[in-house]
Amino acid sequence: ADVYNTIMINYNPETVSTDYDETERLFFDELSLERIQDIHDFEMPAKGTAVGVGGQIPNTLVMPLHERGLAILGTHPEKIDSAEDRDKFSSLCDRLGIAQPDWAVFSDFEDARKFSQERYPVLVRPSYVLSGGGMQVIKDEYELFDYLRRKLYGFATTNPVVISKFEEGSLECDIDGVATTATSWRRRLFPPWKRQALTSGDRHPHSTPRPQHSLMAA
Repeated sequence: ADVYNTIMINYNPETVSTDYDETERLFFDELSLERIQDIHDFEMPAKGTAVGVGGQIPNTLVMPLHERGLAILGTHPEKIDSAEDRDKFSSLCDRLGIAQPDWAVFSDFEDARKFSQERYPVLVRPSYVLSGGGMQVIKDEYELFDYLRRKLYGFATTNPVVISKFEEGSLECDIDGVATTATSWRRRLFPPWKRQALTSGDRHPHSTPRPQHSLMAA
């Protein structure tokens, strides 16, 4: 099998202190577009750049890196973008016929106010954030205006903000599936210990003894 040397860019002192010898070369530096480009141009990697193991910052930088001509290994940058961009992801769910609450994307407060006024409570979801970071359940127009003013300073033109109806009393679950063939697969429901819309990277799901059909009907 072919063997390749690897290079890591890491700015987290905790992981650098424990895993400094996992790669042939380590750059302890900031994860910025300019710095990654500089290191790439200096090292000239033969195969490409992997971004899928670095958390939110590499996901945020993947499209600019792709547009600059860097070869991205693994999931295609446009697929990562379609998952991180709330507008694109919700539109994909609509095209696939996947049920979801009423939603719309906005770049203007007045349009956001009109959409929300008959749907409160609503869930505001910015794009390109770590897991559920920056999301908030909004109960009225005052909270909507305050959230957009404090958290977003208006609206970002590049990363869409999606507002959707917040379904009260619903149950949020993860479903993990393993497929053996195109038609045979096993699944498991994992209800998290945190209430809906407060998901994060350190969430704690548990395997419930309740039957799956009762969970789906809850």
